[in-house]
Amino acid sequence: MRQYTDYAYYADEYAGDEIPEASFPKYAKKASAVIDRVTFGRPRVVTDEDILNAVRDAVCAVAECLYKFDATRATDEQGREIASENNDGYSVTFRNTGTADAQNAADAAVMDVIQTYLADTGLLYRGISRRYDLPAPV
Repeated sequence: MRQYTDYAYYADEYAGDEIPEASFPKYAKKASAVIDRVTFGRPRVVTDEDILNAVRDAVCAVAECLYKFDATRATDEQGREIASENNDGYSVTFRNTGTADAQNAADAAVMDVIQTYLADTGLLYRGISRRYDLPAPV
């Protein structure tokens, strides 16, 4: 799998500042995998610099979404809220933090930023793309 960007691009070109440099490779790798999944791996064959920059920007935006989701999820797991408590035999029930809803919201946010950056590139096309999937004419 190809990682489409690095921290220098994130900090300088994308002007990102939410992900610490030490954590960026982890999130950029995950974001690159997400981009590969929704684009069917097409960015690997792209040579147009404008489209590559759109892919790099999309990876940076997705990495930020993933980073924010992980930070939110860690807070929820540590600060559980008690829904009910019973002292007859001692029983505690914790409120459901809605992790499935949070995951769905994170997935929707990720798809939204991907569409924002890659909608005009043809990379998201679900059919066979003459531009990316067929061999170049000889």
